[in-house]
Amino acid sequence: MAEEVNNLVPEDPGEGSRQRHQRQQKERHRQALQGITRELSDEDFASPVVQKFLLDEIERLDIENHELNKYRDQFHVENKKVAVLEEKIKTNIAFEVISIACLTIGAAAVGYAPAQPDNGIILALGIILILGGIAAKVRRW
Repeated sequence: MAEEVNNLVPEDPGEGSRQRHQRQQKERHRQALQGITRELSDEDFASPVVQKFLLDEIERLDIENHELNKYRDQFHVENKKVAVLEEKIKTNIAFEVISIACLTIGAAAVGYAPAQPDNGIILALGIILILGGIAAKVRRW
């Protein structure tokens, strides 16, 4: 019956084979305890077997908890790194847009300047925009 239920649960496509194997091992380990009732009486707690079993389970959970705490700490560190890198990408994209816009408008102004009788201002504006576009590209790195 338990296997039928487990077969109905869809597998996570992002789950790796190692993770899937670990999940299946946990499910198999717990199948041995499925028929046991959860409520324990005072007499059950008095049994040395139950006490040893519970202490063993507590120890196992403590170890697992300690290992998971390491992953939680690593997650927070990596999450901060991702946030910093995302901000850098946003800044780089902004400088890239500025650079392309300045280069395009500056090149158009330099190309348009010879067709005008008073071309000094347009030529100077075009050169300034081209230099600004190059400076924005250099600033990005």
